Amino acid sequence: MRKTLVIVVALLIAAGTFLALRQQDNPLPASTDPNIQAAQKLENTLPYRGGSFSISYAQETNEFLVMLKLNNLTWEEYATQRNEAAGFFRKQGIDPCTLTVQWLVDGTHPETFREAAGPIPDDLSLSCS
Repeated sequence: MRKTLVIVVALLIAAGTFLALRQQDNPLPASTDPNIQAAQKLENTLPYRGGSFSISYAQETNEFLVMLKLNNLTWEEYATQRNEAAGFFRKQGIDPCTLTVQWLVDGTHPETFREAAGPIPDDLSLSCS
């Protein structure tokens, strides 16, 4: 019985060593998810606080949260701040248009913002809209 137990333990150790060596030879491929790639690239930068926005990454939902701080609840200011935040990603070599981003207005529910800002102007220039 004891001899059988020693043999089983030896086989388990050998199998574990074999799998560990195999993983070194064939590592798992890097993630192709743009959000995960961007989060890894920005690991030492996030959360980021700009003058008029902040950016964080929510790992549990795999999305970026951009909080815009608006002085006036207007679409023009929203577009300006959103484009500045998108510029942060571009400066890091990341295309923000490939990411899942929640664009939020600090302290304001989205419906409240829409009501205060009124209809979206036809000439509004939003990056990644």
